[in-house]
Amino acid sequence: MGVFDVFCLACGGPCYARPGFNSTNWCNDWIVVTDRGAVNCAGYDGYGGFRNSDRVGDIVDAFKPDSSVNDIGGFGFHKVCWQIIGFPFYRQLIHIHREVFNNHAERHKYLLSFAFAQDYNFDKFTRENMWMLQNPLKNRRNFTRILREWKAIVNNR
Repeated sequence: MGVFDVFCLACGGPCYARPGFNSTNWCNDWIVVTDRGAVNCAGYDGYGGFRNSDRVGDIVDAFKPDSSVNDIGGFGFHKVCWQIIGFPFYRQLIHIHREVFNNHAERHKYLLSFAFAQDYNFDKFTRENMWMLQNPLKNRRNFTRILREWKAIVNNR
């Protein structure tokens, strides 16, 4: 079984920074919004899971939308993106997720749609679109893009 990457629900960006792409360091800071609350995460495992920063030994699954007895699941965001879109709670996300992501024929098309593959394809970025990987709190164009993307997701409910 191969590895895969999880993408931010708000911006479609990667779940980790890539060496050589200094502007992506902000991508390492994740939050997974679960039915048990928001969980600070660190260290992506390559299979949809993040280490829980608050409870050593816990793995939080950003790929499945709910929690079971042994697993914590939810919706993954860059912390910065979650802040930009207003810190939505799990109950505000569950219906959006079902409609936008569970039916592949109706999947929302992010501006970064070329990134949706087994591994995040950093090599597709050029000088013209590199701004999409910059911290949106420091790049107004990316900030505006994320708000526009999120509005499209919410309106597709």
